[in-house]
Amino acid sequence: MIIIIIKVLLSICLIWIFLQDLIERTAWNFFLFFIIPSGSFLFYKSTQLEYYLYSVLANSITLVIVGIVIWMIAKIVMRKRVVETIGPGDVLFFIFMAMSFPVIAFIVITVFALAFSLVLHYAFQRLKKEYDKTVPLAGFMSLFILFIYSLHWSGMYPNLYFL
Repeated sequence: MIIIIIKVLLSICLIWIFLQDLIERTAWNFFLFFIIPSGSFLFYKSTQLEYYLYSVLANSITLVIVGIVIWMIAKIVMRKRVVETIGPGDVLFFIFMAMSFPVIAFIVITVFALAFSLVLHYAFQRLKKEYDKTVPLAGFMSLFILFIYSLHWSGMYPNLYFL
């Protein structure tokens, strides 16, 4: 029963993050701090402790490496501060993803979530002339993650945690 409640609340939070990031270009930390332990708990309950810990550690190392690359690109290429290129909500969302999926699934989902976000961003730019040039990354990725979870929870992709 608790798993069902967590799934429902997680889905509501992901939808809320999408809408809020799209409209206001921000996401309340409350929702982000709720989805991190929720996604982590669902992953933990679906696998063995050693596999869960290994995945979280490997994903965290991957995030640190990606963070260093983003920092270097922002500093050297774009000549901006990191906080001007990626928001705290985006960082928290990446932490959510790192704690919610095994290593291969994390990498694959992250790549496809970023591609999905880029496509949606350009689509919104074409539809709306006054569209903000910043990408609501956490919002678009939350929509993508909700789609992935929906496939998994409906049984259409039962092996999400065993890649």
